[in-house]
Amino acid sequence: MQYIVLAGTIAYMKIVAKALLADSSNNVLILNRGLTHPNFPGHHVLPGGEVEQDESWDAAVAREIQEEAGISINVNQLRKVFERQYPAVLHVLYIGSLDNERPDVNLSWEHSGYRWMPVEELLDLPLPDGADMYYVDIIKYLKSTVEPRD
Repeated sequence: MQYIVLAGTIAYMKIVAKALLADSSNNVLILNRGLTHPNFPGHHVLPGGEVEQDESWDAAVAREIQEEAGISINVNQLRKVFERQYPAVLHVLYIGSLDNERPDVNLSWEHSGYRWMPVEELLDLPLPDGADMYYVDIIKYLKSTVEPRD
């Protein structure tokens, strides 16, 4: 947990930072949670996770991308696009751009598969029952930023 200042008061809270990671063709990396994962098994997720004590948010995202997908990314390739505050957790989303077409993906134990897909295809996927609020936040954010298709 990290501390943040809210209305002049120091509060300790969980901060979760994730990345919408795009290859050079603008396809994004979507991971599938393994069925043995304790949180949202079988659901689609973006790479990312909990920010550790004394770790910057962008460094946490870069670390989590490496741990979960085996992809190295420099924090300079990440741009924060939104924060969403909840009573016990802060969700932070970054966009990351990769220079290469499709880097090799080496999944951690947490995930059972992955796909590179256009954002529009991601938006067409149905939300699973009981979806993680972070994932719902990401979909809402994307829908507010992506131009509608004809």
